Amino acid sequence: MYLRLLVAVFLIFGIANAQNSDSNTELSLEECINIALEYNSTLKQAQYTNESAEYDVTGSYSGILPNINLSFRKGETNVGRSQRIIGDAVIGLDPVTGNPIYGTARITTPKQYFKDNSFTVSVNQNLYDGGRWWNNIEQANINKDASDYSYQSSYDNTILSVQSLYYDLLKQEKLYEANEVAVERSEGQVNRTQKMFDLGAAAKLEVYQARVNLGNDRIALLNQENIVGDARRNLNLVLGREPDDSLKIKSVREDFASMQPLNVLIDEAMSNQPLINKGEADIKSSELGVSLAQANYYPSLSAYFQYNRRNSDLEKIYTDLNFEYV
Repeated sequence: MYLRLLVAVFLIFGIANAQNSDSNTELSLEECINIALEYNSTLKQAQYTNESAEYDVTGSYSGILPNINLSFRKGETNVGRSQRIIGDAVIGLDPVTGNPIYGTARITTPKQYFKDNSFTVSVNQNLYDGGRWWNNIEQANINKDASDYSYQSSYDNTILSVQSLYYDLLKQEKLYEANEVAVERSEGQVNRTQKMFDLGAAAKLEVYQARVNLGNDRIALLNQENIVGDARRNLNLVLGREPDDSLKIKSVREDFASMQPLNVLIDEAMSNQPLINKGEADIKSSELGVSLAQANYYPSLSAYFQYNRRNSDLEKIYTDLNFEYV
C-alpha cells in the first residue's frame, strides 16, 4: 500500500517536472516547424482529404470489375395431417348396373415433409458503357493529383506561417524589451527632474512633463505586452497547441542569400507552384466530367451469366455437376 503511494507521488512529481521542463525549453525555428507539420489541424485535414482521394481511385475501378452474386438457400417444409370432404366423390359401384355411386367422402392427407436446397451464381460484366468507366478511372487519378498538389500547398503554407509568426513573435519581444528600456529611462528622467526641481534648478512644468512621458511609456509597454501575447497565441495555434500554452523561442541570426532576378522567380513559381498545378488538374477533371455526362446518351453492352442448381438433397447441389438431378 505504502509502496504504491510512493510510486504515485514520484510519478506526479516526475510529470510536473517534465511539464515545467517543457515549458521552460526554448524552441528553435526548425523545432517549431516540425511540431506544426505533425499537429497543425489544417494540414491534418488536407492529409485526410488526400488519403480519401486515394480510396476514390480504388473505387473508380468498380465500373469495370465484374459483379458477382452468390446465393444459397436451404429450406424445410412441414405440412401437417389434414382432411377435406368431397360431396361428389365416387364411393362405390352399383352391383347390378355397374354404374358408379356418388356420395360424400372424407379424404385424409397424411403429414408431409419436404426439403429444398438451391445454389445460384451469377456474373454480370460491363463491356461498354459509352466510355464512362475509363473516364471515371482517369478522372479519379487526376483528382488524386489535384489533391496531392493541394496537400503540398497546405504543407508549404504551414511552414510559411510558422516562419512568419516565429519572426513576428521575435520582433514583438524585442519591441517589448525596447519599451522596458524606455520606461526605465523615463523613470530615471522623472527622478532627475524631481531632484532638480527640489534644488530649484527646474520648473514644476518639467516635472509634470517627465511624469507624462513616463505614463505614455508605461501605456506603450502594456500595449506591447498584449501584442506579444497575441503573437505567442497565434504561433501556438499554428503549432496545433492550446493558445495560452507557455512558449519560449530562440533568437535567430541568419545571413539571407541574395534573391534571384524577378523573372527567374516568376518562371520557377509558374512551374512549381502547387496551386497552379492543382488548377490545371481541376480543368482536366472538369473536361472529363463533360465526357462522363455525354456517356449517358450512348448505348451500353454487358455480358451476363447465371448458373442455378436445385435439389432436395443437399449433397447433389455441389457434386456431379455434369448431371441434373430431379
